Amino acid sequence: ALGPDRVNCLSFWLLVEDFRKTTNRSVLQTRAPRLYDKFFGASATHPVQLSPEVIAAVEIGDSPVRKNHFAAAQTEAKQLLEQWFNEDFVGSEQWAEFCHDSSLPIDIHMVHTE
Repeated sequence: ALGPDRVNCLSFWLLVEDFRKTTNRSVLQTRAPRLYDKFFGASATHPVQLSPEVIAAVEIGDSPVRKNHFAAAQTEAKQLLEQWFNEDFVGSEQWAEFCHDSSLPIDIHMVHTE
């Protein structure tokens, strides 16, 4: 099951994907503070726990926001998601069955890490 941390992180990543496709500068300026407040602001309703350096880098200042404003945060969120979902997969029954399948042409035990 997906906990709130994972759901928030995935929601952030998906919303930033949409944000990056936005070509209207006025829309970018409107959406950026909303994204920041929703995920990183003091009263964030869907907090995403990224490194303090990355969060500081995406604070909304006075300068115009560009499509890549959340790029560093999105990259870090993606890394977290990959880590979480890889851990889930490696701990799954499917992976355990795969690792113990004697019909495999390779020695999977050499590449399986716990």
